Amino acid sequence: MSLFEIKSGTPSAEEFLYLRNTVEMGTRSLEGAKKGLGNELYGVLLYLRDSGELVGMGRIVGDGGTVFHICDMVVKPDCQKKGGGTMSMNELMNIIDESYEVVDLKFSYSDSKAIAQAQVGVDVLERSYNNDHVQLKVKGSSWRINQILSSINK
Repeated sequence: MSLFEIKSGTPSAEEFLYLRNTVEMGTRSLEGAKKGLGNELYGVLLYLRDSGELVGMGRIVGDGGTVFHICDMVVKPDCQKKGGGTMSMNELMNIIDESYEVVDLKFSYSDSKAIAQAQVGVDVLERSYNNDHVQLKVKGSSWRINQILSSINK
């Protein structure tokens, strides 16, 4: 069993400032913390399983479509190198991955402009060529996938 427990959420402004201070991150004002906290896309809190003590945090900020920035990753020094930071990062990365879609796209060879445009801003996972078409399997943000699909369906 892990030493830590992860919960989704955001610390209070006071907890946020305390955790940042434990690892000597740059200072933030209480007013700034109160204004900013709660506006993230997602946050994790890291607790010691036995005592319930809050010992870490991490947040994702961004636009939810194309920009996901992981910030305020903290694990108190006495709890570092025990797997809590990895647990927190894995949880945040899973949330980001859930914001992406994988779709199959099919184009005729004559539609070279659409084929080229469909590969911009996504990861091409597979590409296959058949007698009369090109098939792409792409992974991208929901926003970008919707944009591609809209342009194809015009």
